[in-house]
Amino acid sequence: MIEIFEDKLVIQRKGALAFLAHGLSGEKSIPFSSITAVQFKKAGFTNGYIQLSVAGGVESGVWDATTDENTVMFTSANQAALLN
Repeated sequence: MIEIFEDKLVIQRKGALAFLAHGLSGEKSIPFSSITAVQFKKAGFTNGYIQLSVAGGVESGVWDATTDENTVMFTSANQAALLN
């Protein structure tokens, strides 16, 4: 889940799958001023994602998106709600 605030966004991860992929991190706050790029991939045959690049961060490729702490994955079923 992504929660948007006036000056930042917060990525929140819940559940067993999130724990396996990201450990105990649970929540990450990213100030808008730190975001240098946003990549969006629509879901189709595979899951889609929103990947944020941050200043000083290490870029990860498409295959690493599932474990990247700055990436939020979504299914085609969730995509409609995301785009509205």
